[in-house]
Amino acid sequence: MNQPDVRHLLAACLALVTIAAAVLWSWNTLADLFGAPEAQFRHVIAALALLATLRLAIRRRRGAIRYRHRS
Repeated sequence: MNQPDVRHLLAACLALVTIAAAVLWSWNTLADLFGAPEAQFRHVIAALALLATLRLAIRRRRGAIRYRHRS
């Protein structure tokens, strides 16, 4: 059973929204303290998507190097 079911997709979406809200709240709190610009929710979602993409790219690259066979 390789296909994710509805419960897993719902849990993943809930986790994404929760993490994004926590990151947004913490960033805006620090921005208020240090005078930095505040972030919007869409900026946090874009940053999380970028980090997830980089993580997948690094994992695939590392796996390709690790399992290379020499002739």
